[in-house]
Amino acid sequence: MNKWNDLMQNKFFITDLGAEQNAIISNEQVTVGRYAVWSPSKNSGQHAIVEVGSDLEVLQKKYSVSDDRICRLSQ
Repeated sequence: MNKWNDLMQNKFFITDLGAEQNAIISNEQVTVGRYAVWSPSKNSGQHAIVEVGSDLEVLQKKYSVSDDRICRLSQ
């Protein structure tokens, strides 16, 4: 757990779910983004999702997330 805290605590990170998914919302099919950006929550030591998208480069740049803070789902 120390490695996780050293790498992610109080920092933004991105999870990569491996593939975009489709969902039906209000009878309309939408594509759910592959990448979720997690933001540190103030005074709690936890994180919350702040944005989901399909363009990793854009999300990395917007939230200043380096490659070592991208968590990829293993298969």
